Parts: sequence; structure tokens; C-alpha cells
Amino acid sequence: GLGNIKLFYMELDRDISKSQRHKIPCTLMLVKLPYYKDIKNIIGENKTNKLIKDISDVIVNSTRNEDERYTIENDTIAIIMSNTDKDGAMVVKERIKQGIADLNLRLRDQKYYVDIDTKISIVQYSENIKSAMEFKLLAEEELQYDV
Repeated sequence: GLGNIKLFYMELDRDISKSQRHKIPCTLMLVKLPYYKDIKNIIGENKTNKLIKDISDVIVNSTRNEDERYTIENDTIAIIMSNTDKDGAMVVKERIKQGIADLNLRLRDQKYYVDIDTKISIVQYSENIKSAMEFKLLAEEELQYDV
């Protein structure tokens, strides 16, 4: 149920334009599964795909209907949050982290011997960001600071 990278860039360009024109906040969140390849090697491709679906469900349930969600890489989901500032996005981040913690408990109950860890970055649009690609790059750089 998530959009692809092409739709992501089209929608991000549109939201940047709206944010500039109407002076409303727009925030980009990236959710990355840092050990994707290792998990895939441990539990196999089918179970990894199910796991990504479960993580996607956590993200969909933690965000609003108007938030746009995209798979931009096998291990990365992007969320464009219109009319949301960084503080509002932090609330969503905490919901996602709690949902992933609950998912880990269910996985342990099902005897999956893998812990899911996510890195989540949040960047609010500002006028010095010139393009959707730059916006995404800033969010990717922020991923290294999520511990």
C-alpha cells in the first residue's frame, strides 16, 4: 500500500511548492531498517517481505490518512507530512518506535530470533532547501544521528 520512488519525488516537489506558497510546514521522515541484508540472510526472503509488510503496517497505523508513505529503497520508507512541523513529527516518531517495540515482542513470541531496529530521521522544510533531492539527502544524513 506504499507509493514508489517516482511518486515520492513528484509529491515531495508538490509539497515543497505548497509550503513555499502558503508558508505552511512540511516535514519529511525516513524510516530505515539498518540491518536489512543481515535479517534477510537470517530469516529468508519470504519472512523478510512479511516483516517489511508488518513494519509498513506500523507506519500506516502511526500516521494520518493525509500523510504520504513511500518505499524508496528495500530498507527505507519515506513519509511526507504536510501541515506538520518537526514537533508534530516527533510525536509520530515516538508512535512508530512504540509500534516497532510491540512488533519485536510479537516476533519473540513467534520464535523469530531477530530484533528489529529502525533509524528514523525528521527534517522540516526550510526555504534554503532547493529541491526534493536535496530534501531527501538531508533526511538521509540525519539518519546517522538517530540512536
